Amino acid sequence: MGRVSVSVVIPTHGRPEALAACLEGLASQTCPRDLFEAVVVDNRNPPGLIESVAADYTARLRLRVVSEPIPGPAAARNTGARAATSTLLAFIDDDCVPEPGWIAALAAAHGQGPEALIGGTTIDGEPRGLCTSASRLVLDYFCARANADPRDPRFFPSNNLAAPAVPFHAAGGFDTRFARAAGEDRDFCDRWRARGGQLRHAPEAVVRHVHPLTIRTFVRQQMSYGRGAFRFHSAHAGRGLAPLPFYAGLLAYPFRHARAVRAAALAGLVVVAQAAVAAGYFWEMAFGGLKGLRSGD
Repeated sequence: MGRVSVSVVIPTHGRPEALAACLEGLASQTCPRDLFEAVVVDNRNPPGLIESVAADYTARLRLRVVSEPIPGPAAARNTGARAATSTLLAFIDDDCVPEPGWIAALAAAHGQGPEALIGGTTIDGEPRGLCTSASRLVLDYFCARANADPRDPRFFPSNNLAAPAVPFHAAGGFDTRFARAAGEDRDFCDRWRARGGQLRHAPEAVVRHVHPLTIRTFVRQQMSYGRGAFRFHSAHAGRGLAPLPFYAGLLAYPFRHARAVRAAALAGLVVVAQAAVAAGYFWEMAFGGLKGLRSGD
């Protein structure tokens, strides 16, 4: 994979067990330990909690913990990126576990396109859970639509994303006005492309997203996505809601990827998801989304 140095940035809030699994995945990477570091960003956790988790891995990883008091993964990722020392910044969420060849695959893709924004492959780490599968299916559908032309992908989620450090900082990093884990990655990919940057898919860079969802947390997640969507559309003039064929295709998508009974259940959850997204979108519109966007709160 050459001598590309990689800084893995992990924002974390309220999930110490998941963070430990993520760090275990990093400690099991196939690439030499001296070629990468892990920068864990403590984003408003109880004092000492993240340091105690990290302490179990300091003998197996080049690992540092930094703090970011501003809530939200966008601010936390930026803080981690500023603390990083490597050529390539690799972003992963604390509820994701990288496969052993993850860093090597990102570094190889970087070698093929040193100025490109790189997106890997994220798979469902809780495939038996209906709500978790529905959440993954909605995101997979969105990615499939955004990246329909493999020569010109347009969007990669931030839980499996790598950026060359210098262009990342020149682009301003993630927009901290996106205070939730929703929309900030879409905004960053759009700004990257607007600056003339390219996106490159690295399918061998695989992480497992291990985030069990109940119907309650699923609805909350989708409402948050709706709020992020409103902020994204407000920040990017001319980017309105998707046309009706997008939603028709989304409803049909489960039947292409699951057996009939499960597909019907997933399709029902897709309807719930889109209702929650709409509710979040109009909630943000009604309660000061534009004001917050302009003021930077």
